[in-house]
Amino acid sequence: MLLLIIFPLVTASLATRLPLAVHSFVQVLFREEPPAVSPLHLSHFQALLLFAAIISVAFGFVSRRRPLARLKYILWSLLLFLLIGIGIGWAMYPFSR
Repeated sequence: MLLLIIFPLVTASLATRLPLAVHSFVQVLFREEPPAVSPLHLSHFQALLLFAAIISVAFGFVSRRRPLARLKYILWSLLLFLLIGIGIGWAMYPFSR
């Protein structure tokens, strides 16, 4: 409780004595309004698809050298990510009720 009383006084007095750059940093750090919400609103399936695509491409570039082998590996790992993710979601569905 005491911290709630003292904290605004300390930050306000510090902000008046600090240079402008640090002053603006302190204002951003201790602002009271909530931070901006991310403009990207994804469903669970869209998030799974995005994650699977990014990780599959990364795995493909890291593990294969030839372009055709890389493309096959990317598609195969993407398919497996999606099948396993949907399978796990389907297996968990009865427990959500």
